[in-house]
Amino acid sequence: MATALAVSACGGDDAASSADPAPRTTVPASSSPAESADRSPENFVLTEGPATDGFAASAEAPADPEEQSDLYSLVAECLGLPAPAPGDGAQARAVGPTFNSPDEVSSIDSLVEMVSDEQVVRDRELLENPRLLECLGSFYEEPAEGESADSGIEIVSVEKPPAPAGALAYIRAVMKLGDTADALVLSMDSLFFMEGNIEVTVNYVNTEPAAPQERLQQIADQISEKLRNR
Repeated sequence: MATALAVSACGGDDAASSADPAPRTTVPASSSPAESADRSPENFVLTEGPATDGFAASAEAPADPEEQSDLYSLVAECLGLPAPAPGDGAQARAVGPTFNSPDEVSSIDSLVEMVSDEQVVRDRELLENPRLLECLGSFYEEPAEGESADSGIEIVSVEKPPAPAGALAYIRAVMKLGDTADALVLSMDSLFFMEGNIEVTVNYVNTEPAAPQERLQQIADQISEKLRNR
């Protein structure tokens, strides 16, 4: 679920992305060895620190980023934005470790993509589109493949609060899983960063009743510092 928002609201292309403790990357052939090392997408994923305090990196095998390949296109279509041209996908990609809470209900994951100038423009337009929240809300209420139409996911709210310092955008989606009185309510706090042609998305899935401002600022501090020092 966190992966879906990462792809649908920022960065994705026709070979999109997810969280992965063993990053999968492809360095552009045109990059010099020094440039490739300095600008490797693995350098910008979320790593252990104050932002992940109390969480542990998962040892489970990650999902394949390409399994999420059509999510960006689905949301872009809802917004009336053009789909990426063939071959105009991410030039390099890294997915960071998934950090899980002790009860394995909450998690934090990150995605980094090196993209074209055209993709940067498209992603900024997508994040600034006034209908983005509407499209995301309707997207998440659609049952996943293989699920029935009454699978029990209810969108409580999708908001775009002010982003913490250092982040470009912040989207908070609150969902209720199940239709019983004790249904689980999950929040997905997603932060988006763009610096030059580097795009970073971090998702924090949690059960906190209010936006976890302190942890979100810690996430923004770590990622923005990495981008400044690139």
